[in-house]
Amino acid sequence: MAKRMPSQLQRRTAKNLVFYYADIRFEYLKDLLADAGYSLSNSEKNSKAIIMSPGVQNALVELGFNENTAKAMVGEILLNGNEQNRLRAAELVFKVFGTYAPEKSLIANLDINKLTETIRQLAEKK
Repeated sequence: MAKRMPSQLQRRTAKNLVFYYADIRFEYLKDLLADAGYSLSNSEKNSKAIIMSPGVQNALVELGFNENTAKAMVGEILLNGNEQNRLRAAELVFKVFGTYAPEKSLIANLDINKLTETIRQLAEKK
């Protein structure tokens, strides 16, 4: 099956996602979609479906937004970034590969009555 070509509307949506997602003009995703050309009612009801549509996803790939590009960027930062960025990149690599060391935790069950009795006995010995 051939890869579906994105429509102009889907391309504008992808560009808006890439270039304006963090822009304060777009408080909600529906506003970003409406700016791209979708009706406000359609962007309100179907925002997830619009973003996940094959056309928008293919337009994002055309713009360079794909898993391989992201992995290459993380690798570049890991090798050449400043210390803080390298640490964050390493954290992302651990997340992707699931190689975080398990967090240590301690579970303690405490019988408060027994503890109270032990404290009382120690106090009586003094």
